[in-house]
Amino acid sequence: MKQIMTRFIYSSHFSGQQRDVPFVGFKNPTKRTSLCWPLWPCWPCRHLLALCLALIFMFGLLPVPVQAADEASSTPQLVSESAVLMDAKTGQILYEKNMHTQLYPASITKILTILLGLEHGQLQDTVIMSREAVFSILRGSSHIALTDGEEITLEQALMAAMLPSANDASNGIAEHISGSVKDFAVLMNQRAQEAGAINSNFANPHGLPDEEHVSTAYDMAMITRAALQNDKLEKYWVQVRYT
Repeated sequence: MKQIMTRFIYSSHFSGQQRDVPFVGFKNPTKRTSLCWPLWPCWPCRHLLALCLALIFMFGLLPVPVQAADEASSTPQLVSESAVLMDAKTGQILYEKNMHTQLYPASITKILTILLGLEHGQLQDTVIMSREAVFSILRGSSHIALTDGEEITLEQALMAAMLPSANDASNGIAEHISGSVKDFAVLMNQRAQEAGAINSNFANPHGLPDEEHVSTAYDMAMITRAALQNDKLEKYWVQVRYT
């Protein structure tokens, strides 16, 4: 299974215009590097994130130049291995490239994690970090240095998962909602199917490498479409800084 390299952008009221067309693309990188960690904390990811409500996933998505005479009639030539352009209101597919090919979703997994946190928890709930939640993530992956037994609110955990792509906080959300990461994965798969996903299997709440943790451009667009329908999530789409 090929690993995905990801950048993703959100935009809700950019220049006063609402955008309802999510674009999802998957690229096959030359190295097995996880999606947004450690890329997510970088300036482009955090600041582009603040621009979106209609989701655009860009995994090294670079158009290949074409002759001016052919621009009007040519379909996009993308480096991305898999992509989909979907109307977020109707679900109509406007463009696709291998949209049902299974790939590693990596940190965009957290869209589903945050959605479930909002649907099944209260923002002022207390999330108590377990030793497993803190130390089971890969060394060097994105985190906010939470400690065993530390208590944070669910809102803080959700913001940590969204802004710096914190894997420890994502585990904390999973354990708080379902009691364990394993049980939360069951909930993730149920919710993904409800959203219209058909070729996905989620094994963890953060997206760190796991051969059983796969999704497709189409499925992630459908999950994101469901997330966009949750009014509580707008706050997280546009947040730039949280203290």
